[in-house]
Amino acid sequence: MSDDKDNLDIATQLVHASERKPPPTGQPTATPIYASATYTYESMEEIDKVFGGELPGYIYTRYGNPTVTALETAIQVIEAGATACAYSSGMAALHASLISCELSSGATVLASQDLYGATTNLLQTIFGSFGIKTVTVDRNRARSWRASNHRQHFCLAISLSAFEAWRGFRRAQRDKISERSCGRDGRHSGLV
Repeated sequence: MSDDKDNLDIATQLVHASERKPPPTGQPTATPIYASATYTYESMEEIDKVFGGELPGYIYTRYGNPTVTALETAIQVIEAGATACAYSSGMAALHASLISCELSSGATVLASQDLYGATTNLLQTIFGSFGIKTVTVDRNRARSWRASNHRQHFCLAISLSAFEAWRGFRRAQRDKISERSCGRDGRHSGLV
């Protein structure tokens, strides 16, 4: 065994040192942070069943891990939601929130005129290529939110403009404009 270890490159030894220790005898009082990207099982058959959804478990962090599951559960409880889904980037969350409104060709997204550049690109280039139109308006003027057949009122705030964006959106809600938003018809909230 010692000979095998000596034949391994130092980088390999560092990566794998202490990785197969048994779990501690005491249980942590908080959910540990799982930094692993992959998970291993006793057999390929078990891996196939976990991957196929026949058994609970984790295969690859992109599809979930215990730390992300704990976060999603906490958000679900706090928001009293049916479910919650955490994403590794704001743009992924944004994309998913728009997709969840079942936007399709011919739909129009009403958006603040001062969006983050990548958001503007997502709306105009990516969604635009599917025939989804984006109309931008002044986020602080409630009247500018008035539009017929807009399924999504979308206001993204970054930096110091967050409070002003929230005030503009709340003003629009007070004026009953948001009844046509995605949130009013039982789908999803229009504020991301």
